[in-house]
Order: sequence, then C-alpha cells, then structure tokens
Amino acid sequence: MSTGFIGVVVGLALVSLIQVFHGDQSDASRVNNEVTPPKSETRLSLIYVGSPDCSWSTRPDVMDAVNIIKQRLRNYALENDMGFAALGVATTANSRAGLRHLNALTQFDVVSIGEHTANAITLDYFWNEGLAPSTPQILVLQREITWADRGALPGEFAGSVVRRLGRASGASALMEWASSSRILPPSSTVVNPSSF
Repeated sequence: MSTGFIGVVVGLALVSLIQVFHGDQSDASRVNNEVTPPKSETRLSLIYVGSPDCSWSTRPDVMDAVNIIKQRLRNYALENDMGFAALGVATTANSRAGLRHLNALTQFDVVSIGEHTANAITLDYFWNEGLAPSTPQILVLQREITWADRGALPGEFAGSVVRRLGRASGASALMEWASSSRILPPSSTVVNPSSF
C-alpha cells in the first residue's frame, strides 16, 4: 500500500470523526461561536429551575411546556441574530436524579445540580435578585456582552450587562405561556420583543 493512499484514508477518517463530534454541539455553541468574536453580542438566556422531587416539575405537560418555551426563545434568538443559551437548574441533593430530570426535559447548554436552592445559579440569579427559586419556573435574561481585541487572540471577554426580561413561576404559568404565541411570559413587563 502506498503512503499516499494511507494518508487519504487517515484524512477521511479524521474528517468523519470531526463531523461526528461537530454534530453533537449544544445550541449555545452552534448559535454563539464564530471564528472571530464580535465586538458585542446580545444573548438571550433561559434559566429553568425544577426538581425531580417536585411533582409539578415532573408532570409530562409541564415538561412539554418547558421544551416548547425553550424552542420558541431559541428560534427568536436565531431569527434576530442573537446568541442563545439554555440553563437547567435541578434543586436537589441527588445529582443523578437531577441530571436525569434535566435530560428528560430538553437539551441544556449549562446545568447546575445540587445544593437544593442554594447552588451558584439560584444564589446569583434568584436569591440575590429577591426572587425565590421555586419549582418549576423559567427566568429569561438578555445579556449584552462586549469583547476586547488582544492582538493575536480573536478576542477576550470585556464585560456584560444583564437585563431581566420575564419570569414565569409555577406549572400553570408555564403551561399558559407555552400555549400562547408570546416570546416572553404573559406577565412580562417587556411587551414587544422587538424592544429587547
């Protein structure tokens, strides 16, 4: 066998492997990654808080509603040249049960499991903002991210500003939101999504 033929076979195998791994990327990496980061980026974030120990969080109709809401927000972000990230929080001490719960809902880009209602996500985005991380609920944030040039590097994080756009807490609120055509929860103070 010639070395040229072996090189072609190895090259094709590497391309196939790269394609397999590339197909497994999260929504966040598909939406947000570019070769050169932009000078600024608007990103929508969905933060779901649920628990495998909560009978409302594990109802099939509520779980379907969470997935519908996530897809609607993701599509809106894509259509409007925004980044998107879905964060799943399972407030439980049982990490395996928490991960099973989040995996049964939808594909999340970031997960935070354990420490009940005192994990890093609930502390930063709920308790510190005067909100209770009750289950189930969804919080929607808009983040303005800026990047700084660093010579040979494509860019470096320079800072971000977070704005809370809306929140739906409780099974009935999530199902009402999912059954409507609204991008944000019906109780949101942001009426027109184009004003993001």
